[in-house]
Amino acid sequence: MDRLELYKELYFKELERKEQISSRLQWTISFWVLVVGGILYSLNNVHKIHDELRVYFYIILVISLLLMIRATFHITRCLWGRKIKYIPDPRELDFRYRNLVSYYADYKGYEDEAELQFDREMEQIFKDTVTSNTRINDVTVTQLVKSMQSMSIAAVFLLISFFFILPDFIKGKEPVNKIEIINGTELNKTEFIIIDREEGK
Repeated sequence: MDRLELYKELYFKELERKEQISSRLQWTISFWVLVVGGILYSLNNVHKIHDELRVYFYIILVISLLLMIRATFHITRCLWGRKIKYIPDPRELDFRYRNLVSYYADYKGYEDEAELQFDREMEQIFKDTVTSNTRINDVTVTQLVKSMQSMSIAAVFLLISFFFILPDFIKGKEPVNKIEIINGTELNKTEFIIIDREEGK
């Protein structure tokens, strides 16, 4: 196998690899949405946490949020700033080939040099394109791995936060405030006094 054929094979291999990475990126974004949704759910149910445990609950969520911010940074690097390179379109290549044929036509005995020069240029094009695409794909995979590591750890902390909510969720209870209305006699007004906080039945 000559070098041109080798570079062609590597070129199409990297394009196929790019499609696999894109599918993996979509799955990663879906997982990101799932974890963020879980964090928002936990924040929305913070009222179910007992006061003495709430500080630990917040610490766990803050850790999850920081990890998700880190994951977002790596995902963003996958989405922007790294474009796959492609070989020139056939019209451009044909135009270049015709120019070479026209150029060497004036030199007798060098007619075949146009074909050889075109092959050398194509070899260089494939070589440069494959090198660039390989680096881009490698960097993208690295960023995806780092984002998944952060999200996996964030998901573990998120699951821990669910244990704070789980008892009330299983019982189907919601904490409510009991309010006693007192008609003021001296001040001639109505006062609303929250006297305690108890679990709803």
